[in-house]
Amino acid sequence: MNSQNKIQQYCADIDTISRVVISMEKKIQDGSIGAHSIREIIISQVDSLLVTACDLSIEELHKCYTGVDYFLSRFWKEDAKIQVWKLFGFRSDKLRWDVTVISQGPILLVSFSEMQDLLSVKFAKRKEQFVQDDRASGFYKTVYHEWYRIPVCVTWAWFSEESTIVHELTHFRNDILGLSFYSQWGWRDIYEMRVYDDLQEEILAFFSEWLKRSAIQMVLAHDQRYHFYRRIEDWSPKDQERFLKDISKYVGVAREVKDIRPDTYIVDLAIIPIHQWPRYLRYIKQIR
Repeated sequence: MNSQNKIQQYCADIDTISRVVISMEKKIQDGSIGAHSIREIIISQVDSLLVTACDLSIEELHKCYTGVDYFLSRFWKEDAKIQVWKLFGFRSDKLRWDVTVISQGPILLVSFSEMQDLLSVKFAKRKEQFVQDDRASGFYKTVYHEWYRIPVCVTWAWFSEESTIVHELTHFRNDILGLSFYSQWGWRDIYEMRVYDDLQEEILAFFSEWLKRSAIQMVLAHDQRYHFYRRIEDWSPKDQERFLKDISKYVGVAREVKDIRPDTYIVDLAIIPIHQWPRYLRYIKQIR
C-alpha cells in the first residue's frame, strides 16, 4: 500500500469510528437502544480490524450503564442529598440547599441550586472556606460505589447549566474513548503526556460548547485552575512558554479540523492523541 493509500485508509478508519460513536450516542439519547445492543451494532457496522478499536470503549460504557442502574435501584427511595452522600461521601446534613439527581443514559446528573454546596462536595475533606478562584459551574467525576463505576456530571443550576452539561458530557465521552485504537503516545515523559492529555480534554470540552477559538484560547491560557497548570509548576520557564504556545497551536488545529469535518471533528479529535492532531489535519487536507 503506497503512502497516499495509507493516508486515505487512516482517515477512513477515523471517520468510521466517529460516525458509529455519534450514531450510538443519538440512539442512547432518544432511548431507542440499550447497552446490551451496542456491541452487536459495532460489529455489524465496522470492519473487523476496527472492532478492537471500539471494543474496550463499549465495555467501559456497559460498566457505566450497570453502575448507574445499580445505584438508582439501590437508593431510589432516598432523598437526593442522601444520594449525594453515597456518591461523594459528603454528609447530607451539611448540604444547605436543594439538589436533584437524575439519570441520563450511562451517567448521573447532579444539579445543585447553590454554588456553596457544589464547592463543598467538590472539595470535600480538603477545604471548607472558598475563594473566588474556587468557583466552578460544574465538574465531571467517575465515582465508585460497591465496586460499580458511576460517571457523574455535576452542575450549578443557575449558571449556564445546559452548556456546562455539554462540556462535562464531553469529558465523559473522552473518558470512554480514552482506550482508543490510536493511543500509541510515543512521549518520552509520562508526566508531560498527562499534561497534554488534560489540555486535550479541555480543548474538546470547550469546543463542544460552540465557543469561539479566541475565547477558548483566552480561558486555557490564563485560568490557573486547570490541572495542567499545577502539573507544570516545576517546569523550566522555557518549557512553560513552550506549553503556552502549544495551547494556541492545538486550539488552532482543532478549529481547522472543525471547518473541514464539522459533524464529527470532536469525536475525531477524541480518538486521536493531541500530538497527532497536526498530522491528522495535514491528512484530511490532502484527501479533500
